[in-house]
Amino acid sequence: MCNLRQCIATVLLGAFLGGMLPGAAQAEESPGKGHGPAPFSVFDMDENGFVSEEEFYSVRQQRMAAKAAEGKKMRCADSAPSFSDLDTDGDGQLNPEELAAGQEAHRAKCQGQNN
Repeated sequence: MCNLRQCIATVLLGAFLGGMLPGAAQAEESPGKGHGPAPFSVFDMDENGFVSEEEFYSVRQQRMAAKAAEGKKMRCADSAPSFSDLDTDGDGQLNPEELAAGQEAHRAKCQGQNN
């Protein structure tokens, strides 16, 4: 058994952690949240292993709108690569490697502009 103070503290801690964890998990999966480039799984909304042009631009728009609503700066947004820039094999869809390579190239380009 616990005394009243310990019981209250345990209940409050449990309520706090219980309320925080679902929000944290949701924030990681939400297309508009997070720092840096979104992972492939966020772009692949239909989970078919590829990112269509529609998925790509939908996620990008959602992330940019969320950042704008939060008043966050969108460094290098004006030089963000297009879908066709990332679709290096020209098959009309992005695989994980194409997306990652494009994101890395854009990150490197932005770092070069800000140094």
